[in-house]
Amino acid sequence: MHALLRRRIVTGDLRPGMRLSEQDIADQYDLSRQPVREAFIRLAAEGLLEVRPQRGTFVTRINMDWVLDTRFIREATEADIVRIATRMAGPAEVGRLRAMIDRQAAVDPGDPARLVALDEESTPPWPPSPARRWSASTCRGSRSTWTAYATCSRP
Repeated sequence: MHALLRRRIVTGDLRPGMRLSEQDIADQYDLSRQPVREAFIRLAAEGLLEVRPQRGTFVTRINMDWVLDTRFIREATEADIVRIATRMAGPAEVGRLRAMIDRQAAVDPGDPARLVALDEESTPPWPPSPARRWSASTCRGSRSTWTAYATCSRP
């Protein structure tokens, strides 16, 4: 449920400011409210939903200052990751990274859902350290919000 709702948010199917109901989502997918509630909690922790007591749960409105700040962090972090990868990666990992870049370059810019899917499957070819796990989590959050912004701001 979490992955499904997350995908719907970042692709713009659930638009910023939209009110969501646990019961309506549960009914839509023929589920109890519990998995929906758990998904809402995770999505709120990721900053994609805002829970307002006694008012409801809403898809978070996009804050451009936050998007630009996290984009800056992501670019800096990923530049360091590439430097590490070039020192640590063998031929197989380099081939995998090149293939990921080629797949991303081939995507139509008007297909943000495909860009998100490819972006989220891109992981470094080595076991993550705690710092790298934090970096990956931070980057994942910024890329989702950036994609949601790009999707929702299209005419």
